Amino acid sequence: MSGETLQPNLVGGLFKLKGTQNYLDWKFQMQNYLDNKGLWSAASPKIKADGSFEAVNSDRDRQSRSLLCMSIEPVCYPKVRAAKTAQKVWTMLN
Repeated sequence: MSGETLQPNLVGGLFKLKGTQNYLDWKFQMQNYLDNKGLWSAASPKIKADGSFEAVNSDRDRQSRSLLCMSIEPVCYPKVRAAKTAQKVWTMLN
């Protein structure tokens, strides 16, 4: 491991977002993890023809939001603390 310290893991060995230094890898990991769990549509709902977003199941939204918030280091909490939906958390972290 060449001097690296182990980072706290989330379920399944996922690493946490620390900030810009690991954002692209974290983003790729979380998109795939949420997709695998059937929760990606809550973080990135489809846009309907009229420009509005498709409705998101509240349980899936809650689960997706929780997973996203648990997958970030405390230093990132201020960015997402006020977000009430998974989509808002995802948007604020982008």
